[in-house]
Amino acid sequence: KIEFFRTGDELEVFVSLTQYAFRKVEGGAKVRLRIEGEKEIEEIAGLFAGDMKIKLSKSLSDRLILALQEEKKVSILIDEWQDTLLADSFKKKFTKLMDKSQDWPSIQTPLK
Repeated sequence: KIEFFRTGDELEVFVSLTQYAFRKVEGGAKVRLRIEGEKEIEEIAGLFAGDMKIKLSKSLSDRLILALQEEKKVSILIDEWQDTLLADSFKKKFTKLMDKSQDWPSIQTPLK
């Protein structure tokens, strides 16, 4: 699953699995981001929780969020795992997530 988690003004994006550990490479795990109509982005992300959870960098998280706000299809690929996000309900949920008056600190995939 993919989780968008807000703490104050900061937003973090995590990818986690329940039955599989991501393959380690030097510095973490290789993450690829495919955004509709754009060149694929690749970076190494930190591993947590017995290598079953990855935290995306701020720059990759920001790019992912912007693409979804622009209503583009986005795929995240790590090892053999892939999830594709559609922007259908993202804007509404993201706005609610970032509203500090709401006690709603996270959203998870699917974004329905």
